[in-house]
Amino acid sequence: MVRESMDVEEKAGSYLEVRGVGKTIGTTPVLGGVSFEVGRGECFCVLGENGSGKTTLLRIITGLVAPTEGMVLLEGISPHEDPVASLARMGALIGIPAFYPNISAYENLRLFWDGPLKAADTHIMNALSAVGLADEKKKKVGVFSRGMLQRLGIAHACMHQRPYIILDEPTQGVDEYWTAKMRDLFRDMINTGKAFIITSHDFEFVMNLCSHVLILAEGRPAYVGDLKAIAEYPYYFHLRCSPADKAETVFTQVDYIHKRIRSGDEFYLTLPDGRASELVKALVTAGCRVHECAKKHYSIADLIRQRSE
Repeated sequence: MVRESMDVEEKAGSYLEVRGVGKTIGTTPVLGGVSFEVGRGECFCVLGENGSGKTTLLRIITGLVAPTEGMVLLEGISPHEDPVASLARMGALIGIPAFYPNISAYENLRLFWDGPLKAADTHIMNALSAVGLADEKKKKVGVFSRGMLQRLGIAHACMHQRPYIILDEPTQGVDEYWTAKMRDLFRDMINTGKAFIITSHDFEFVMNLCSHVLILAEGRPAYVGDLKAIAEYPYYFHLRCSPADKAETVFTQVDYIHKRIRSGDEFYLTLPDGRASELVKALVTAGCRVHECAKKHYSIADLIRQRSE
């Protein structure tokens, strides 16, 4: 989340801070100029097309990769200078989950448990239940589907209930039912004070969970800030109508269009889903011909293009 400057003590107490982070591999810059802050009880999303540097950024935040420039502070601790202390404050899932295939889901999580021994069973079973795998706890992980592996990876990231959860494409391979369940789980954890930093290609998932975003384009920030400022809804309407000037007049007379972009006789409009038919009726009543009215969901490319206009 983008914030005004605050004193060092407050930052060290409750924030993950990324300051001017960049990464060069060989002579090729893959990430540069990335800065943001995320506080406890917030969800921050990193958006970008494939190859934009999202996973590299998460690897830097978790201390798996050292930045070429800039720094990361997790409650005042650098994951590159003191990885033990910083990792004790975060749970993470980066890339495809990797588990031992010949032992059970429960046994895998038990191997990774590093909290108090007496609390292990309770935390592990709570995590498995949260992702719908409690009944599969004795099943060998080698027979798990891709979606089940992903959910087990999320259970692993969340089972210690650490204050910062870092997730790379958490809904990848997960069906719609469990995607909705994951969103509810994350929201509940955020409401208890956990901070989430996620990457995702699922824009509707992001819209229903995150308040602030970083959009990466070829490794550089294209936007950092309030998600609602660039997309109030996960969709927009594409209209093609004539005469376009008369349609423009109609659009200025209604109060439910939040954003309007015109290109010739084409319009890109942001408005509530339930008002689209009302708008088409107003256009026809005014004597306009509506050649096309299509509801389209935002892609990452749409958002990047919108920021460059």
